[in-house]
Amino acid sequence: MTQHMRKLPPTMVIHRRTVPTDLVLDKLSLVIGGRYLLEDTALKLVYGRKYGLVGRNGIGKTCLMNAFARGEYGSHGMQVLLVEQEIKETEKTALQTVVETDVERTSLLQEEQALIDNDGSAIRLQEIYT
Repeated sequence: MTQHMRKLPPTMVIHRRTVPTDLVLDKLSLVIGGRYLLEDTALKLVYGRKYGLVGRNGIGKTCLMNAFARGEYGSHGMQVLLVEQEIKETEKTALQTVVETDVERTSLLQEEQALIDNDGSAIRLQEIYT
C-alpha cells in the first residue's frame, strides 16, 4: 500500500498523559506518487500555537496532514484531528460532532451517571471530576 493510501486513525480525542513538545523536523520529505511534494525541508511547530496550511489545490496540504495524523513523523505529544470538508447532513451541531470524538469524556460521563444512579463511590466521582 502506498504512503498516501494508508488508513487514517479514527477521529477521536486521545488524552495523553505526556508533556507535549515542539515538533522540529530538519529533513522532512513527503513523496506522493513518485513526486516529491517536500524534500529535505525544515519544519518547526511550536507547542501552543495554531497553524493553518494555505496553498492551491493539489499541492499536498491534505497529504501532509494525513501523514501527521498517522504519526509518520512522531507525535511529540501532538494530536491531529482531521475533519471532512463535506459530511452527511445531520441534526447535530458542529460542536456536538466534535465533542463526540472525545471518547474518554463520553466514557467518564457514562461512568459518572452510573455512579450517581447507584449511590456510587464518592472517591471515584472525585477522581472523575479531576
